[in-house]
Amino acid sequence: MALGQFGQLTLAAAREKARVWLTMIAAGQDPRHAERAEREATFAVAMETYLRTHVAGQRKAAVVEREMRRELLPRFGSRPLTAITRRDAIRLIDEIKARAPHQARNVRAFTQLAIQSGERRERVNTPRQIPRARGI
Repeated sequence: MALGQFGQLTLAAAREKARVWLTMIAAGQDPRHAERAEREATFAVAMETYLRTHVAGQRKAAVVEREMRRELLPRFGSRPLTAITRRDAIRLIDEIKARAPHQARNVRAFTQLAIQSGERRERVNTPRQIPRARGI
């Protein structure tokens, strides 16, 4: 079991990671499995799951899917859910708000719901509420 490759982690970071791993091992968890699950919990996977389980069959499913694929997938698709910060989401929503205020409100809601869906499915922790931008 390796903490990482030589040169990628500082000594302090390696020690901290080792402490976390030892705590997980003492609790009967496999730290490699937890890290693998976290890496695989990308926004794209969460979004596809959300579209399949919550959006499919709704009256506006095609609109929701189109907006999510156009606005969210290019920005967050390959990123792990845990790597998406509130600041990232706010920045995206502000950019959309500048050109389409109503769409910004929709995208904010879709982003939050997809992330929450991925959190429940993958059991990872991500930024809580994405705050409303002023004026949407």
